[in-house]
Amino acid sequence: MSLRRILPITICIAIVVAIGAYIFLGKQEQEQKTRRARALQDQPAPVLVARATTTDVPVYLDAVGNTKALNTATVTPQVTGQIVKVAFREGQDVKRGDTLAEIDPRTYQAQYDQSVAKKAQDEATLANARIDLDRYTKLAASNSGSKQQADTQKALVAQLEAQVQGDQGAIDNAKTMLSYTKIIAPFDGRTGIRLIDEGNLVQPSTANGIVVITQIQPISVLFNLPQQQYPQVSKAFTAGPLAVDALAADGSTKLDNGKLQVIDNQMDQTTGTIRMKAEFPNKQLQLWPGQFVNIRMLVDTLKQVITVPTAAVQRGPNGTFVYVVDGESKAQVRPITVAMLDDTRAVISTGLKSDERVVTTGCGQGTVYGDMMSQIDSVKLPDPSVARIRQSTLRRMLEIIRQQDSIHRQAGSVHGCALFRGAEMLMFVEDVGRHNAIDTISGWMAMHGVAGADKTFFTTGRLTSEMVMKSAQIGVPIVVSRNGVTAMGFELASRLGITLFGRAANRHFLCYTGFERFDSEPEPQRAPVRVVAG
Repeated sequence: MSLRRILPITICIAIVVAIGAYIFLGKQEQEQKTRRARALQDQPAPVLVARATTTDVPVYLDAVGNTKALNTATVTPQVTGQIVKVAFREGQDVKRGDTLAEIDPRTYQAQYDQSVAKKAQDEATLANARIDLDRYTKLAASNSGSKQQADTQKALVAQLEAQVQGDQGAIDNAKTMLSYTKIIAPFDGRTGIRLIDEGNLVQPSTANGIVVITQIQPISVLFNLPQQQYPQVSKAFTAGPLAVDALAADGSTKLDNGKLQVIDNQMDQTTGTIRMKAEFPNKQLQLWPGQFVNIRMLVDTLKQVITVPTAAVQRGPNGTFVYVVDGESKAQVRPITVAMLDDTRAVISTGLKSDERVVTTGCGQGTVYGDMMSQIDSVKLPDPSVARIRQSTLRRMLEIIRQQDSIHRQAGSVHGCALFRGAEMLMFVEDVGRHNAIDTISGWMAMHGVAGADKTFFTTGRLTSEMVMKSAQIGVPIVVSRNGVTAMGFELASRLGITLFGRAANRHFLCYTGFERFDSEPEPQRAPVRVVAG
């Protein structure tokens, strides 16, 4: 057999052997991977658990309030003159009626003395006229004098009596003007910085006044709550006074305890909130006018309910669930109904019994990016025709966010997360961690049966992949970020079909993904996406 025929046969045999070896080794490698995966699945996963407990749970409503003095007055002079004495110290506590300053009284004292003298003069004239009237009356009765003369004298006496009464009015007026030379405190309070010095000429038209007095014991705090929470507050307020706690910026240090005093008589249509006022005794002076504080108001107490740590509650396409550990230390998925949720504790109305063990860490707690991508097929977002949004609506949302009372406003900006229906804000959560904020919003939606199909999630912080997934799981198809989006968040939003917006310059928002839900005004700018690594 020639070399020309042997060579092709050899090459073919080598190719067949190589393919066979590749298939054989590939199968072996796949079997090894399968065996390793099964071995890993058979190994127990370490988890942390907590027991469901039965206890009384107070129901609090949280807000950010602005402290305001119970009474504020700018003390201004009521007469013109020179300040001859300032009788208070800056920052001094004064009582109602205390003298704050004195105006030169000499002119007003002279006017008062003149009024008193004028009255004495007219009273003497009146006394003489009355004697003449008595004389003329007797003469007219005996026909020894003219009756006309008696009548004229009678009219003169009435005229002089009216003149004396006018003199008394002039005395009262002069006395009042003289009293105004002593400027007194209108109520108990604390003086501020002195606005005028001794020796200056003042008059009633003085714009700034002498000093500003504020009543800070007691003191009031104004705060807003979403209109959805009004029925709950109104019902509890009708039953009796509601306890209100003022908390420091850390959310745990209690500054003072007070009572709810007033619920405003109308809603704010621009923000969908209602204003309320609480009053605090402020004995330790921990509250000060203009100060922002966290407000926690007790509106109800749930008696003997089942609670678990908030970390145990998970959310999926079919609702909330927990991992329950049975007697054999195996974790099983258990659907639950959440009645109330806060940062640390969740109240379970159905699905759990007291003393059952639930997983708080492990079993997929804190879902990683790969797990999120594997859940994409299970997420069903509403049809784009259900929820659409315009550029003008986005700008309106931004304005509403900026109007929120926030302890961060002092730093020049408001930070938090909000849920919108169109341009109506349904809920705002102060930024105590954006993942916690969206958990709070989703818990609120679950408790109140709020569907996410026509809603928009707005965050003032950076948008992460976890926040995108949680928005999708609660059915919210539109997500807006004021401060950028991570690369994984952008990729996940693209895969899910979520309409994602990021803010550009001049209060303008760019649509990154899900253009079908954007009603352009004009056509949306499909500029290159700028994402934050992470």
